[in-house]
Amino acid sequence: MENSILINNHKEYKQKYMREYRLKKKQEKLDIEEAEKSTAIKITETTREQYIKIITRNHIMFGTQVNIDLGDILRRIFTDPATMHSGDLSNIKKILQYVNLSFPKHMREKYPNENSLKVYLTPYTKMLAILSDLDESFKKKHHFYSKYIMDLHQKYEYERDNNQVSEEDSNKIITDFSTSTILSNLKKLETQEEKMIYGLYTLLPPRRLEYAGVVLITQGVRYKMRDDTNYLIMKKKIPDRFVWNNYKTSNTFGRVEVEIPEELKSLIISYIKEQGLKTHQVILDYKKANFVRIITNIFNKIYEDANITVRWVRISYATYLNNLSISNNERGKIAIQMGHGVVQSSKYRKVLSEVE
Repeated sequence: MENSILINNHKEYKQKYMREYRLKKKQEKLDIEEAEKSTAIKITETTREQYIKIITRNHIMFGTQVNIDLGDILRRIFTDPATMHSGDLSNIKKILQYVNLSFPKHMREKYPNENSLKVYLTPYTKMLAILSDLDESFKKKHHFYSKYIMDLHQKYEYERDNNQVSEEDSNKIITDFSTSTILSNLKKLETQEEKMIYGLYTLLPPRRLEYAGVVLITQGVRYKMRDDTNYLIMKKKIPDRFVWNNYKTSNTFGRVEVEIPEELKSLIISYIKEQGLKTHQVILDYKKANFVRIITNIFNKIYEDANITVRWVRISYATYLNNLSISNNERGKIAIQMGHGVVQSSKYRKVLSEVE
């Protein structure tokens, strides 16, 4: 009787295992197809130039010969393959012959951070996607790179869902967002701009980089707001709220309005007066790449060179938020003010028990 139960359990286990195995393989195939499909999407001019920059820069390290035509060839490939010259295909094979099935392994040695590795391999995957439509010999490499990228993405998502933070990154987690602590930290900063930026990312649920490009307007003209612009609305010469129209997840959450707390209002007013800003002017006129560095430098002054980026500020706030005694509705509201949903916020949240 006992043996019969064991046999039946084994059969059920085997059937269940095979079902899960088939589903897993089917999903892997769909993921690869999706990854390959996504590489066929047209890229913007900014992305194209970034791809070219990455490939040409890596070529200096991995290429056997300097080729001044590489940038021009890549630009034709990424812009429109129909504009390619007759010799471009054979030239790209020769110039980038090191971009083979072993290349990702060599890239991993240079970029051990897997998220960075994914970023630096994506241009090659996109290039191979385009070239595989022109020449069958590129298909195998394209399939390999697409799967490689997908595996990196899945591993990254798994580790993020695991909510653990490494010991070396533990000092990047800000644990105290209380108003009294934030206001006390302002003493470590020199300029009104630094103080305001620090306040924007600590006295409000921290956004990504949308503050660069925010336009100053008054309450009376808010009906003229454009859907592709973010605004700081002044009400009787006092900062009242930020209106977010243009941001990464705007297609999901639409227009989001965030009221400004009293402590932050005074920092913004001081900055506006110092800069002499008028309505319809941009309050922080920076390119996002520069703004990233400015924010990190500001947080380094307060948190002793912890190299806290915007990403880590957002992770810190999500972790801090998780420890507050608030309702799920309030938690969801704050997550949307950060520009993401509750599920994404839970991925940002980190478990600190092992590193404290």
